[in-house]
Amino acid sequence: MGDGSMKRCPRKRGGFHYDIQITSSSDIYLKRFNRIFFLLFGIEGRIYRDVRRDHAYNLIIPNAAVFWYFVSQGMPIGKKGEVDIQDRLRQKERFFHFLKGMIETDGHVCGRRIQLKQKSRKLLLSITDMLSEHGIKVNEPKVNYTNGKPFYYIRFDNIYNMP
Repeated sequence: MGDGSMKRCPRKRGGFHYDIQITSSSDIYLKRFNRIFFLLFGIEGRIYRDVRRDHAYNLIIPNAAVFWYFVSQGMPIGKKGEVDIQDRLRQKERFFHFLKGMIETDGHVCGRRIQLKQKSRKLLLSITDMLSEHGIKVNEPKVNYTNGKPFYYIRFDNIYNMP
């Protein structure tokens, strides 16, 4: 849900390519993800330097079975703007695993405060609701403009000493 996407692209001769893509400024970070995918699914992707941006890399995993596995787990195809995570993450432990991943990709930890920044206000509202259900005080999503585009952020206490 953080720095990744799932793409279904048409092939020239019919059918589709099914790709999972994770973007990072660290190729070492992507190598770690690639190793996790290999341990869990027995497949490896390839890491490419993103020629459109300085210091950016993409891990591309072209595998239809793994793609559809993530779709079955509630991951959206394409943009994540309308995703609602609450139904899949009712269990406290599962939610906090998800939250740690979000903080690692789209968050910032400063002492006892965590800030989480996303394009999707709806996703942050879902996270806000889930945090409140678990007794963690969190502010409503606020907007900040980066390069003229709206990004939303929430802040909450780091009571569990997450990353």
